Amino acid sequence: MKLTGTRVMATLAMAALYGCGGGSGDSPPTNQPLPTGTVSISLTDGPRQDATELVLHITGIELGHSDGRMVNVGMPGGPMQVDMMQLQNGVHVQLAGLAEVPTGQYDWMRLTIDPVQSHIGLANTGGHHSMEMGSNATNGLEVHERFQVQQGQHSEFMLDFDARLGVQHHSGGMMGDRYEL
Repeated sequence: MKLTGTRVMATLAMAALYGCGGGSGDSPPTNQPLPTGTVSISLTDGPRQDATELVLHITGIELGHSDGRMVNVGMPGGPMQVDMMQLQNGVHVQLAGLAEVPTGQYDWMRLTIDPVQSHIGLANTGGHHSMEMGSNATNGLEVHERFQVQQGQHSEFMLDFDARLGVQHHSGGMMGDRYEL
């Protein structure tokens, strides 16, 4: 999955400017709220020829702040089922819009996935196959790309999942066929 971002400047009137209160350092006074910006996060996919559907049950969005904090981004409708095969040729789904998050640099973004409620449908087998998380995807699908959220500004992100590379088929053995994200 890759991340593309467009930063949109928001014209927001600021009632008070951070740093004018006589304090020193980079932290706001303890009685002041942390500065924030907003993000919108959407999801799209490239085609996979053998799949009739690839349903991911997305349970959340997490952002890894460079100071070590993990920031949860609210999904207004809560967890959602997304059929990635419907998100092709410019079609996308918005997972979060205008979500307020702390300012600063972020090192990664993660979509948390419930593999038990996710599945892939294949044209050649005619059935649904359950999904598992691969050994490198313990908590979800992660993008390691640095980005900045600035105070009073809006950033838009489009996550482009590549179903051809993002789903691995492991055949045979005592466990039968397995499909890993």
